[in-house]
Amino acid sequence: MHSPREALKDHLYHLRSVCVVFLLIATGVAAWSFREGSKFGLLSVYAEPAAGTVVNVEKGQYTDTRVSYEFALPDDTAVTGRYLIEPSENVAYFVDEVVTVLYFPPYPQVFELSDRLPRMAISFKLLAGGTVAMAIFFACFVWLAVRVIRHQEESRYY
Repeated sequence: MHSPREALKDHLYHLRSVCVVFLLIATGVAAWSFREGSKFGLLSVYAEPAAGTVVNVEKGQYTDTRVSYEFALPDDTAVTGRYLIEPSENVAYFVDEVVTVLYFPPYPQVFELSDRLPRMAISFKLLAGGTVAMAIFFACFVWLAVRVIRHQEESRYY
């Protein structure tokens, strides 16, 4: 026999399951874009430029190129960074070439080539969107959990 209360309970459980799936997808998107997105966010808020030099340009086995560069912080601490040039990028670096490096002064280990920063904007947008989606789906999950609990408490009287 079909009961409207059972249909409502099934509907709430189904919505909660769908909410968990979308929460996992949003978490995956945010986690995937976290490294570059957070770096872009920090460097967009406050970045100091530093002059660096390309130390090594190493051609990869296929089409990738690895670039090593060094720059000095204001306290004369030398920092070495590496960058993998993807085949879709039309960028070429040469040994002893001067490059501009942006670093985050409170945490100098957060740095990036200034030429690369515009390419990281999409990661920041994905991180922000994934985080907002996570918050929305988590709020929906909690709201649905409360509704399920209320529904179960009301079922005691039927």
